[in-house]
Amino acid sequence: MKIAANTQESQARVERLLPQTSPAVASVLERAMAAQELSREDGLILAHTTGHDAAALVAVADHVRREVVGDIITYVVNRNINFTNVCFIGCAFCSFSTSHRAADAYNLSFEEIAQRVIEAREMGATEVCVQGGLPRGLDPFYYRDILRTIKKAVPDMHAHAFSPMEITYGTELTGMSLQDYLQMLKDNGLDTHGHVETPENWVDHMILLRDIQKETGGFTEFVPLAFVHQNTGLYQLGIARPGPTEEETLKFHALARLMLRGWIDNLQVSWVKLDRELSQRTLQAGANDYSGTLIDENISRLAGATAGQYMPPAEFRKLIRAIDRVPAERTTTYEIRQVFDRHTDAVPV
Repeated sequence: MKIAANTQESQARVERLLPQTSPAVASVLERAMAAQELSREDGLILAHTTGHDAAALVAVADHVRREVVGDIITYVVNRNINFTNVCFIGCAFCSFSTSHRAADAYNLSFEEIAQRVIEAREMGATEVCVQGGLPRGLDPFYYRDILRTIKKAVPDMHAHAFSPMEITYGTELTGMSLQDYLQMLKDNGLDTHGHVETPENWVDHMILLRDIQKETGGFTEFVPLAFVHQNTGLYQLGIARPGPTEEETLKFHALARLMLRGWIDNLQVSWVKLDRELSQRTLQAGANDYSGTLIDENISRLAGATAGQYMPPAEFRKLIRAIDRVPAERTTTYEIRQVFDRHTDAVPV
């Protein structure tokens, strides 16, 4: 699936593809270009596109992206802190976790966590992403104490921490209600935190997020995370299919751009789960954010991802310029820290 390289080519591609697109798909895409909110039925039509129709979807999403957020591609300098790989769940979804008896089992001390936070700041990071396994016998207030450790080490470091499973585990350990537990974490430094699907699931999920955003305005971004299957038990046991195809990846991001338009306008590419080339193509299919530097990323790597553990800011800027877009460093909440020249690092804009 060929992706347009610049604004003029993108516009010409849309104008060339739409007349050749099936009538039902063309009708939805034309309404999307007119900034009309798409229904569930519209979303399902787009989610089931293939071939030429899918290419038209991607082209229109890239066109809409230019209208909504322009040519800037943002990234954040951040570090992953996976505080333990010990986990009793045994879900077969990842290859990161292990048992407490394993030779490679580890648990970072609070001192080690603090040191990683300090090192992250010295490398220019404004955010740490905190996630780990679920070990048995955890202190009920362990997650709270991790946040206290982070904020004591670097008070203004943004703590992007804990999965829904960790939050649920914390409520079970403490006996607190979900609302009270989340409030406690927030009071102690939590700044923000973050399912095989059919196309129907895609659309329903996007509509749910859109409805929540209309009510709360709380989402800063939408981050599609592709299943990295190679080393997982789910795939090796024949329970799960491989991760998404290239067409599915491009189509999903394009669909999100059109379904969430005007409500969640930052659409992120998870470069660590995709390869560099597909990440570039996805940024030309509606996405506008390159995720973070991900210093010390381990979970996707151990599941079989091959894109690496860390991408330096200069590499982000090089890749962004390669598709004729404008690099910018952001904070976790999408405040722009610095916009760089489209062609060179010599003189920041």
